[in-house]
Amino acid sequence: MTLSNYHIRAGRAWLDWTQKDLAARVGINVTTLRLIETGASEPEQATVTAILRAFAREGLIISETGIRYMPEQISRLNDFSVVLDDAAAILQPGETLWLHCADERRNSEAVTRKFRQLEARGIKLRFTYARGNDFFTTAQENYRWIDPAYFASAEVQAAYADRYVEHIPGDTDTFLVIRNAPYAQSKARQIAWWWNNGEPL
Repeated sequence: MTLSNYHIRAGRAWLDWTQKDLAARVGINVTTLRLIETGASEPEQATVTAILRAFAREGLIISETGIRYMPEQISRLNDFSVVLDDAAAILQPGETLWLHCADERRNSEAVTRKFRQLEARGIKLRFTYARGNDFFTTAQENYRWIDPAYFASAEVQAAYADRYVEHIPGDTDTFLVIRNAPYAQSKARQIAWWWNNGEPL
């Protein structure tokens, strides 16, 4: 995503960080950060990624739709694309975003676009799908079919880094984000079991 100097200044203010604080977390010098924040210099993509990651580790998610702060262990979101913004900020190439009981026919265009961006960055996407669903928006090797009897048709689950996300359907969709490393890792292992024992397409 495009990161404006306003986003950076607002993010720092939200976390009560000085320029020195953020520069140290990102691995750049204060002069470089000052030039970026004043608009005198355009940051490289690696710097943008590092800034987003530094904010995300503190629960601050910056996306096209604004800034969301999730300092709690448990947060509620109403847009899955924000979950993917968070995953993009945290995950490194080669790391995995696990998705259980996914059905991409339900995706908005924004969600589909973000999955493709994650894949292009080298993030491993691992979807469990109901057997017979052949609607794919990323490489077919990312998917494994499971018996539809075990498939929750409306409630996707996701696990990445220290986050576990549970979809709670209703009049308004809610995505419960739990930030707890041992719990998220346990959930990731469960989803990995389903994926590893699923049927390759």
